[in-house]
Amino acid sequence: MPHPLVKHWKREGADVYIGRPSAFGNPFKIGRDGDREQVIAKFRAWLHVNPYLMRLARRELAGKTLGCWCAPHACHGDVLAEIANSDAPLPPEPIMVYGSNEAGINGAGAARFASRWCGVENGHAEGISGACYAIPTKDARIRTLPLTAIEGGIARFLAYAAARPGDHFQVTRIGCGLAGYHDDEIMPFFARKTRNVHLPWTWECRLDPARPPRVIVAGSREFDPDRVTSNLAGVFDQFEIDPHGRKAIVVSGGAKGPDTAGEDWAVENRVDMRRYPADWTRYKKAAGPIRNQFMAWSASHLIAYWDGHSPGTKNMIETASNDGLVVEVIS
Repeated sequence: MPHPLVKHWKREGADVYIGRPSAFGNPFKIGRDGDREQVIAKFRAWLHVNPYLMRLARRELAGKTLGCWCAPHACHGDVLAEIANSDAPLPPEPIMVYGSNEAGINGAGAARFASRWCGVENGHAEGISGACYAIPTKDARIRTLPLTAIEGGIARFLAYAAARPGDHFQVTRIGCGLAGYHDDEIMPFFARKTRNVHLPWTWECRLDPARPPRVIVAGSREFDPDRVTSNLAGVFDQFEIDPHGRKAIVVSGGAKGPDTAGEDWAVENRVDMRRYPADWTRYKKAAGPIRNQFMAWSASHLIAYWDGHSPGTKNMIETASNDGLVVEVIS
């Protein structure tokens, strides 16, 4: 039975549009991917392996009417309404692990993000604060700490995480930004991490080469979606990635244009796909760059379709490059 909060967008109106293209649109299409019941079932299964999107749905959609073009027929909106208005626990939001300084000055990089958006207190140098965990990589005079000191801080963090298996931790590229160390100098210190500690995907792939590649598909909205879908297979070949042989995952920001074209290509070719829409309500004008950073942490490659002007795509390219992803820019 259709959920009472799901309405026909044109005839009834609604608080939030959830059809295509939107952050909550169903990537599975009736006909191509099955009948109505089948595409709803596929959406439900897909949503449950997209914890970021599930948490966003609960924050954004709870108590609101949802508009699509299917009502009064059953649709993916019924699944979204169930999750948004349920008390059932969702996968917890990861605690961000960032590199700090011993003075607790959060002036730049991930530390600035932690202070502005995650409730980290000024003067906090190490350990948990707000929704973050700090590992010192610089001393109180903002000089880079020796590797032995950073290794000790990482060991203390890993012990903390191991004692809290119900929490999840997203590690940033600590020590590899302003502190100036190379990934290969810091990454081995996390080799004995527990399963609830998630490293940048580039690190995960280096520690375990059997990890599947995760490929962001993003770009300027003006790009022809047909051009994107027609050449993605060739770019995967260029990356020497068999999207089926290693169970590659396409990562999308969910925006109209190359992002959603990448989603269509993934679904049509039976390649797994994850979506990270920008959280405009939570992060305001910073939502786009923050979403780009989340995607970069979760991926190993970027295919960017850039018109040479779009600031959002430029930021995605710069973020991915700074984080060590393999980047291909198509103009």
